Amino acid sequence: LRSTAFWVSGILGDRVLADAKAAILSGLKTGKASSEIAAAVLAAFLPYLGDADVIRDGEQLAPYRLETIVRTNTTTAYNHGRLTEFLDPETVRFLKGVRYSAVLDSRTTEVCRFLDGKVFRPVDPDLAALLPPNHFNCRSIVVPVVVGERLDEADLITPAQIGRAKELADAKFLTQ
Repeated sequence: LRSTAFWVSGILGDRVLADAKAAILSGLKTGKASSEIAAAVLAAFLPYLGDADVIRDGEQLAPYRLETIVRTNTTTAYNHGRLTEFLDPETVRFLKGVRYSAVLDSRTTEVCRFLDGKVFRPVDPDLAALLPPNHFNCRSIVVPVVVGERLDEADLITPAQIGRAKELADAKFLTQ
């Protein structure tokens, strides 16, 4: 999370974004519940409430928006951390691929449903481009496919499928 782009729709001030990002990082480091992290993000926003040059409207302080901010940014941090560990020189030799794993229920988006189960080769640059989250409130993760585990060529994502996934993904997430 420290090294990724950080933005929140409707938040215009760099200082408040830095404070919100710090609240999320601190919560992740200390293992706080998402509700506690959301409260810390709210505390970062409150001093700027009413300043239209910083917070466009008060909607960012609504509980559902705070939950979205926390869920999306913690998903970013966890998946980047997982991928970093998978690609570590000491562990990558045991890695055959990286599988996209989506939570499949009535809230699953088209992009996550499409990518679920697809396997990227570890060196595929499109893996980083399509690393979850690919939309707000994304709950998908990446999981390793390790040596000894069965991997069929048919499981590997194709260039055409990568193109389709990029069409389906929220463009804001592909540019981070």
